[in-house]
Amino acid sequence: MAHAAAHLKACLLVRPGRPAAGRLGLLLLAVWGLVSLEAAPGRPGLRLATTRSRTGQFVVHSPYLSTPSLGQRAVGGATNLIALQPDAVAVACERIKQGVLATLGLPDRWRGRIHVWLKPEQVLKAPIAPAATRYADGWAYDLPLPGQLEPARLVRAVVEALLTELAHRSGGPHPPELPVWLIEGLVAHLLEAGGPEVVPTPSPLSSRVGPQWGQVQPETRSARPDELWRAQQLWFQAHPPLSFNQLALPTEAHLAPPLQPAYRASARLFLSELRRLPGGTSALAGLVGRLSFALNWQTAFLASFHQHFTRLVEVEKWWAVVTDQITGRNSGAVWSSEQARLRLDELLWFVVETRQHALDPPQRSKVPLAQVLEEWHPAARDQVLRLKQGQLQIFLRHAPAELQPLARAYADALAGFLAPGPPPRAVSAKARPAEADRRQRVRELARQWHALDQQRAALGHPGLPSSP
Repeated sequence: MAHAAAHLKACLLVRPGRPAAGRLGLLLLAVWGLVSLEAAPGRPGLRLATTRSRTGQFVVHSPYLSTPSLGQRAVGGATNLIALQPDAVAVACERIKQGVLATLGLPDRWRGRIHVWLKPEQVLKAPIAPAATRYADGWAYDLPLPGQLEPARLVRAVVEALLTELAHRSGGPHPPELPVWLIEGLVAHLLEAGGPEVVPTPSPLSSRVGPQWGQVQPETRSARPDELWRAQQLWFQAHPPLSFNQLALPTEAHLAPPLQPAYRASARLFLSELRRLPGGTSALAGLVGRLSFALNWQTAFLASFHQHFTRLVEVEKWWAVVTDQITGRNSGAVWSSEQARLRLDELLWFVVETRQHALDPPQRSKVPLAQVLEEWHPAARDQVLRLKQGQLQIFLRHAPAELQPLARAYADALAGFLAPGPPPRAVSAKARPAEADRRQRVRELARQWHALDQQRAALGHPGLPSSP
């Protein structure tokens, strides 16, 4: 540090023939190039340089005072490895955070600082995992990284650290159990949607400005959803998606080559389809927030997605429909007419569990949606209708042409009913007209539903739910 201060003092000396503007420029460059130094933990003889990211959440500690030289960052013959430079890592961390927060629909209100330690001596194949430490004023995280790493492993390590920090914000009593599919799905999403710019490539400019490059605005490109959907279709036509059980409980083989790309692609599809559900993005954020209050992620998942799933078996059935659609079975991702009619009939029933007494085992029974519409409590009724609305949206992407108008009419009827109406009136004398309006909307949807059921009956398929 004394050497750097002496260099700054030399820049301030007045020299003959040097204009004041030149001295000011040298002063700015000197201040810009100063790097804070600290002792390496456990290695008092080694001084580490620190680079802070733009928002300050990430602090990158490196044994290099600036960008490593060519000899220090030589990668060798492995072309999939990149040399981790402190300034580029700081930018990459912010870009990864930006993508994670956008995917979960969350603002940037970080609480726990993440310290990234670049350790050239660390074994490349060693497991990488963030270590969380709780202090009196909150949580802090240490993320050790080797000097060289594959971009996907860097993204995964930072994603895991970010999700851990997000889960700890809720202050629950349990250590959060992060779903593997959520980590891997976010990694695949960021690498596909953001492209190679998620992990920036060092440039001559970054070599000159050094650690200050960590303050660069972490912008990335974004691929269009239709591009990502077509890419997924091409992939899954050649590689069958994994089952829900494989996603929920992966083995070590699923998370290592050669099976890891298949797991990551399936996790990416699972994540994107959850986000497509009504309220799916906020439910994913709720899942992360509930992890420290639940003993396992499955409990937190069902609590967050209760609008769509009450049991994991329902998630499994929904996932089977999604994978059938993406793989393009039965003529280009379109069901046969018979298969589609069976699925539509199934969609328009709702399976409920009832108990005659508190200790009795639950009895399952089918209830037509028309009965739900007219007899159930409004809160439970709307929850069921939103669930069916999401299922119909999936069905429309898979249905043959002759069933598209009918299925779309069902979906439009639900969308019109569930659309937010005017805010409730505060004056009690005017509450009756509002209640009468709600009853009128229920009757209108029941009338539409009855007419659509008659059209569906004309298709001649047995098992049609009866309308009132």
